[in-house]
Amino acid sequence: MASGSGERTTAFIEIELYQEDAPLHVENFLLLVDDLRYDFTTFHRVIDDFMVQGGDFENRDGTGGYTGKWFGYCNGDE
Repeated sequence: MASGSGERTTAFIEIELYQEDAPLHVENFLLLVDDLRYDFTTFHRVIDDFMVQGGDFENRDGTGGYTGKWFGYCNGDE
């Protein structure tokens, strides 16, 4: 997956997913990845060995806009 940094340099990141703990979230995330929605977006929050937040699909620069579509799912218990 390609991502942008503060310097607008393209890099690749590796993300570990926990299918057994959050199957709907993982499926949704992978659909967005396969659709190249995260390519060249900003990850604005990174906590090493824990999580990342990002994905400005509309503006691709971290300023907001459309985030993601839940393909008919709701957050529910996940």
